[in-house]
Amino acid sequence: MKRIYLDSAAATPSDARVLAAMRPFFSRRFGNPSSLHEEGVAAAAALAAARAKAAEFLGAHPDEIVFTSGGTESNALAWSVVKHSVFNKTDGVEEIITTPVEHASVRETARACEVAGAKVTYLPVDGRGLIDLPALAKSLTAATRLVSVVHGNNETGAIQPVGEIAKIIRHHRKTKSEARSTKFETGPKLFGFRNSDFGFAKTPFLHLDASQTARLLPLKVARLGVDLLTLDAGKLYGPKGVGLLYVRRGVELNPLWRGGGQEAGRRAGTENVPAIVGLARALEIVAAERAREAPRLVATAAHRQCSFADARRRANGFGIGRPRYRLRHRQRLLEWGRRAALCYNGFGSERRGGRARRPLQFRSRDNSSRARLRPQINP
Repeated sequence: MKRIYLDSAAATPSDARVLAAMRPFFSRRFGNPSSLHEEGVAAAAALAAARAKAAEFLGAHPDEIVFTSGGTESNALAWSVVKHSVFNKTDGVEEIITTPVEHASVRETARACEVAGAKVTYLPVDGRGLIDLPALAKSLTAATRLVSVVHGNNETGAIQPVGEIAKIIRHHRKTKSEARSTKFETGPKLFGFRNSDFGFAKTPFLHLDASQTARLLPLKVARLGVDLLTLDAGKLYGPKGVGLLYVRRGVELNPLWRGGGQEAGRRAGTENVPAIVGLARALEIVAAERAREAPRLVATAAHRQCSFADARRRANGFGIGRPRYRLRHRQRLLEWGRRAALCYNGFGSERRGGRARRPLQFRSRDNSSRARLRPQINP
C-alpha cells in the first residue's frame, strides 16, 4: 500500500534544487565566513547573497535579517527584547501579551518571563481560533513591551488578522506618545523643536511567528506592520536546523549567548553557511511558485475533503476557522480514534505523554483533544 505523508506542518522534505545549492558548501566552498583568506571571503559572499535574498523575500533590509538555528531560536531571540530587562531587573515590571495557542517555544519563554517577574497576559481565542481584538486593545498599557502571536497556527490552520493587530498597536503607540509629549510641550525649544517633536513610542513591539505561512501567504513586513518575524526553513522545503528572525531597524535585541560577534553581534557562533544558502534558495523557490502552488493546494484539499467525508461523519469532527482566517490547504479532521495513522497525532516538538495539544484544547468542545488528528496536505 502506498504511504501518504500528511504532516507537512511538522516537517517538509528538502527540495532537490535546495540540496543542489547547498552541496558545494559542504566540500569545495567550506570556508568560515569570518576568515580573511580566499575560502573565508567566498563563504562571506555566499552569506551576504543569502541575506539579500531573504531580505527581498520579506521586503526588508539585509541588515534586518538574523540567521538562527530554526523557529524555536528565532522566537526566543525575538523575546529577548524583554527577557534581558526582566531577568536583570533593570526596567521594573514589564508586560507582555501573547495567546494560549502559541508554539511551545513561545509558551515556555512566556512562563520563564513570568517566573522572573514579568506580567504576561494571555488573550482569549474564539471558536475560530482567532484572538479577541477588543481584549488586545484593553490589555495594552504603558508598560507593555511585546505582543507576540502566531500567524498561521500549526494545529488548526487559523490565521490571525495581523493587519488589525498592528493597527491597534500603532494606535496605542500614538496615544502613548501623545501622553508622553504633554509633559514636555511647555518646555524650551532646542534648535526650533520641542522635546515632544522627537519621539514616537517604539513599544510595544509586534512579533509574528510566520513559520507555517511563508510558503502560502505573502510576508512583506511593511504591509504586515510587524517589528519581528520568525521563519523556519524546515517548513518550506528547506533544510532543518536553520531559520531567521527579521528585526526591524531600531529594535534592540539582547543576544541569548556571547561569542565572536556574528550576525552583527546579535547571534554569536559560526554561521551554518550550507543551511543558510539552502534557506535562501527555498525562499526563492517559494516566491517564484507560490502564486500557482497555493491554488493547487486548495483544490487538492477540496478533493480530499470528499475522500475523508465518511470518516468525518463517523468521527463527530468539527471545523475550525473561516476561509479568510485559515490555511485552506490544511484539511482538518479533528476526530476520535487513530484510523488515519499516517496523519499527525501531536506537535512534532511537543509529543510527550499523550497530553492534549494546546490549540485543540482551547478550541475543542471539551478537553478531549488527545486522540484527535490533524492531516496536513503535502504539496
